[in-house]
Amino acid sequence: MDATATSLPLNQAGSALPGDLVQLDREIVLVEDVQSGGTVYVVTRGACDSFAAVHAIGAEAYHLARRTETVAFPRGIFGTPAAADWSHTAWLPGLRIACVEAIVSNSLGDSPLATVNYSELLDQGLRTLHGGQFNLQYEGRLAILTDATANITVQESLAIHDCFANLKLAPVGADLVVEIVQDAATVATLTIAAGQTMSGVLSGASLPILQESSQLRLNITGVGTDFPGSDLSVTVRV
Repeated sequence: MDATATSLPLNQAGSALPGDLVQLDREIVLVEDVQSGGTVYVVTRGACDSFAAVHAIGAEAYHLARRTETVAFPRGIFGTPAAADWSHTAWLPGLRIACVEAIVSNSLGDSPLATVNYSELLDQGLRTLHGGQFNLQYEGRLAILTDATANITVQESLAIHDCFANLKLAPVGADLVVEIVQDAATVATLTIAAGQTMSGVLSGASLPILQESSQLRLNITGVGTDFPGSDLSVTVRV
């Protein structure tokens, strides 16, 4: 899809309706019409102050949900010292906010619409997280193992912030490869290169949600050939 096309083809029927927003990579588009049984959206490009861009075949289309937050201000607060200290908090864990639109209303009417775009950020949105982490640990010399650690029960559904692995002693001769598994499905694969003691940090933006009551465990699928590595710790931050 080039940067000027207004027809968005899907590989299966989508659920969007006219007026909905869809995110493609770092661009947000406004759905104007739905055609061909939901497999083609007619769109306005560069919605919510995003930038129209080229999108490769297979790019994921995220249907954005809307949430309205109404905030009341005390009468006469504007222009007073109290206005400088005013804040509002909303509990929104486990979301990726693509954009925020704001209108101020009073007895005279509505202000112009103000838009803040977050889809250009590294995670293609402003991620809100729960806080906390899971640690999966294996002590001693490593080996190729299934269920290398005790299971950890996920107490509530959580989005993954990121995950990474580290060792006390590095593998020699080959890379260390580990899988983070939720029930029977692999959530993420991490690699520690031979001679190194830490993997890269894998963003959780595209990883699956950790589901309530699921079991987290660790598989070791590759170790060093001359020395496997030792004392493994895998951290999943939420």
